Amino acid sequence: MTIFRHFLGAYGKVLALIATMILGVLLPQLHVLSFLVRYLLMIMLFLSFLDLQIQFSTFRQGVWRVLLANLVVAFASYGILWFFDHNLALTAFLTGIAPTATASPVLVSLVGGQVPFMVASVLLTNIAVALVVPLVLPGLVGADLQISTWQVLQPVLLVMFIPLIFARLVDQLPAPAQAVFRRAKRYNFLVWLLNLLIISANASDF
Repeated sequence: MTIFRHFLGAYGKVLALIATMILGVLLPQLHVLSFLVRYLLMIMLFLSFLDLQIQFSTFRQGVWRVLLANLVVAFASYGILWFFDHNLALTAFLTGIAPTATASPVLVSLVGGQVPFMVASVLLTNIAVALVVPLVLPGLVGADLQISTWQVLQPVLLVMFIPLIFARLVDQLPAPAQAVFRRAKRYNFLVWLLNLLIISANASDF
């Protein structure tokens, strides 16, 4: 029994994630709930942001290295693969230029990592990519594309800043009310499983 408990403690969350993805694949009809994905993500971010303290020191050297890696990998892979296949080069560029995922602060929070660092990385890379892509992509594609920086950036800012604002408002509540919200953080993983279930179902709905 002790070994079993130790196994669940070490791998329980991993097994739950795998089981949830399999269940989502087996229940593609749940794709009708895909409209909830953004709102569930905002709930998870809100819970992750409750104890968040972001300062200018958060944007330290490591965050800028993440952005530099985004740009270098994207342009270097395009430059190398362009000699072989233009479509492959574009695919590599778009893969490399992809910014830090909006959900990454939630995942880092679940494993006890540095949430402020991930929030800074999400904001910096998404803003930078939203500025760079509309400028360079038309030239790389070789066509006149109209890409709005605001349209690229708006969804990320809404998903990030609305939970962040509400989390800061919680700090203004009386201590007992704050404690209620902070106790809800224990359910963040369950919300993530629900979101993953819907995402998996949506991906398997052909």
